[in-house]
Amino acid sequence: MYDKIYADVFFPTLNKKYNFALPAGISIEASIGLMAEIIREKEQIRLESKGLLLFDMEKRALLDFSGTVLASGIVDGKKLMLV
Repeated sequence: MYDKIYADVFFPTLNKKYNFALPAGISIEASIGLMAEIIREKEQIRLESKGLLLFDMEKRALLDFSGTVLASGIVDGKKLMLV
């Protein structure tokens, strides 16, 4: 079983890509909150996680907030977009 899953996340608002280690068992909603917090601190910007969505670039689909990272099909190297 995976503990952490490493994904590439593109954030078009800043036109930057980040590599995140996401806990496999947390919800997509919680993972969005973690990513927003890290981006906010790293880039020193105002960024709220409310209203952000996580998009699977390969499947061209939004990920369900209630599903976990692992159950959503996110695997190491997955390309995601935070919009």
